[in-house]
Amino acid sequence: MKITAVILHYKIDENDDARLFDTIKSLDVDEIIIADEKTDHVTKKINKALKQATGDYVIVCGNDNPVIEGSTRDLPVKGTVTTAQLENFPEALIMTMTCFPRNILVAINYYDEDIMCTASDEDILKRLNILKIPCKVNNKVVVKHGVGGRTTERIPTFAGTRKLDISYYNNKYENLSNNS
Repeated sequence: MKITAVILHYKIDENDDARLFDTIKSLDVDEIIIADEKTDHVTKKINKALKQATGDYVIVCGNDNPVIEGSTRDLPVKGTVTTAQLENFPEALIMTMTCFPRNILVAINYYDEDIMCTASDEDILKRLNILKIPCKVNNKVVVKHGVGGRTTERIPTFAGTRKLDISYYNNKYENLSNNS
């Protein structure tokens, strides 16, 4: 089983390269792709890297998400999307480090690029739920997360797109429920 890690990397301050290095050191994977294309469009950046990934399973995480307990080798589960446990949040399904079987990424058609950043995780979870694909927290793997929201607060274009992303997400699923 081959595992690829796609790491979303923004260089916002002088510590981001060190954060990235700490995250890379903590991963036990076969391939690492750094999604650092010079764009603020998160889902396009992630999708480009996901399509380059060659693993049977693909882990998506940020540059400030080192594993502090367990091994990324414990994340892959056939037919299931798994997330590592976020430190201090044992039961919360938070997509800080998420492992997708490749066939599920293809089935959901990757991240929705009409959503720039905000609500992209919620959108993935909603689509998995609609397709009845399980998504579970794996408490054997625990990750740390830097300062939550640091990226979205410090990149100016994110502030302007937050409302658009949320509006698009709400309309997408409101229309879906009206058509069923």
